Formats: sequence, C-alpha cells, structure tokens
Amino acid sequence: VHIAGNSLGGWVGIELARRGRARSLVLFSPAGAWPSRRSIEIRASALLLLLGTMRLWTEYADEIASNAFLRQLLLAPQVAYPDRVSPEELAISIRANSVAPLVTALARAIPQSQVEPLAPNGDYPVRLVWGDRDWVLPGDSFGAAMAARLPRAELITLSFSIQAIVRQHQIALTIGSKIKHPHPAGIPRQDELNPVAVAVEQASGIGRKKT
Repeated sequence: VHIAGNSLGGWVGIELARRGRARSLVLFSPAGAWPSRRSIEIRASALLLLLGTMRLWTEYADEIASNAFLRQLLLAPQVAYPDRVSPEELAISIRANSVAPLVTALARAIPQSQVEPLAPNGDYPVRLVWGDRDWVLPGDSFGAAMAARLPRAELITLSFSIQAIVRQHQIALTIGSKIKHPHPAGIPRQDELNPVAVAVEQASGIGRKKT
C-alpha cells in the first residue's frame, strides 16, 4: 500500500514499511527520533499533563470548547491558528481522550527508545516533509535526527507548520481506542523497547508477506 503518516502516524508508517507493507512512504513531521532524550521527555510530559487535565473535565467538553479563551489556551501549543478549529471538533477531541487509554501508555513509553533506521536498500521511495514553523517537533533538531535514520529519504521543507494542519494526537487516539494492550492497565513493559512497533504488530497482523 502507499503509506502517509503524520507525527505518531509517521512512526507507525515507518514500522509498516520496515515489515514490507509499503509501496511508497510519505512522512509529515514524523515522531520517533530526537536530538536528546531530555527534549522528548519534555514533550511527553506536556502531553501527559494535557491528557490528564482533559480527562478530569471531559463532562464539560462542550463548555470548554465554546469558550474562546480556553480554546486558544488548549490549542495554541498544537496548531498555528486555534481559531480555525471549531468548538465541535475540540469537544470531540476532549471526549476522545477519555476512551483512548493507550495514548497515555505510549506517551510514557516513547522516550525509552527511538525508531530504528530503515535499511538503505529498500525498493520503495521515501519522502520526508517538514514545516519550517513546526513548534511541536522543530525541523532543525527533530527533523535532522529523523533524516539521519532514513538514509534514502527525499527531504522537503515547507513554509508552514505540519502540526498545524494535522492534529498531532489524532492518529494516536485512533490507535488507542482500537487496540487492547496485552499488559496490565495498558502499560507496556519496560523491555518492549519500541512501543509503536508493538502497536503496529497488534493493529495490522503484520508478518504476512506483501502481496
């Protein structure tokens, strides 16, 4: 299949390609590589704080989303133009957090290990796209770290923030709502060095040969 993914979805796409599922791979500001562990730990902690806060106030999702000040406060770290996100969309996102338990587990586990580099001799094209105004995963640090792990990738830099177009956690919410994690309380074991790879294995039954 032709695979395209943003942020965490990009990391999932890399793991699918590694397993022979890609005819082409396009990645928009993918997660999975970072300049230092501290840099990713800070972002993971911020995500955990946001998720935890939202779960406490899920029953007030409509009221929060309809308040212009609160909508700006919640969305400013994620998108370039918070006013373009409708109250209905934000309310749905707040409610989705409460039914996506794997997102929290992933946020805790992701800093444990970076994505493994893709083999340089793959038979599919790879394109790595980064926005030059991405505040969530800046291209000059996170983008450079990812490019080093994708030796065949064509790197394209665009004059906008990718994260402003595709909400960073949407793909993660989809995965979290559909996968039943095999470990207690949905928390990956520490010896599972690549939690995203585990999620891909469970979600798609990889191991089949490409047809």
